[in-house]
Amino acid sequence: MNMQRYDDRETLERIKRWPHLATRFQKVRIYSGQWKAFWRVSGQGYTENQEESDILDMDVAIAQTRHCGPEKKIQYVVANTPAIVQLSSFRSEVERIANDYIPDNDSQAPLALAEMREALKLLLNETPV
Repeated sequence: MNMQRYDDRETLERIKRWPHLATRFQKVRIYSGQWKAFWRVSGQGYTENQEESDILDMDVAIAQTRHCGPEKKIQYVVANTPAIVQLSSFRSEVERIANDYIPDNDSQAPLALAEMREALKLLLNETPV
């Protein structure tokens, strides 16, 4: 069995053997070496086009494929998520931090949050949040 390591992917068989490898990536696409194709969104078949494949959290991808045997040659390929998804996550994180660190009894809290939202809109170049 070929246990070659790649920088952009991890195999189910390696993760079964060395569980700590499941933490290498956060978001992945599931690839079947047996069919030489990626899993489509919602498990609706296979595609050779990586952009048509589903992007999953690593733990979800493992849960959905753990039953597969070595003949399937399951790989988890790191998903380079589009910048807009990364910025949306950034916006959520900034709002979470703002809510955590601005005291509820601070009379300026609503104004501070509104200013942060405006700054994020400019940063993200989007419509009001």
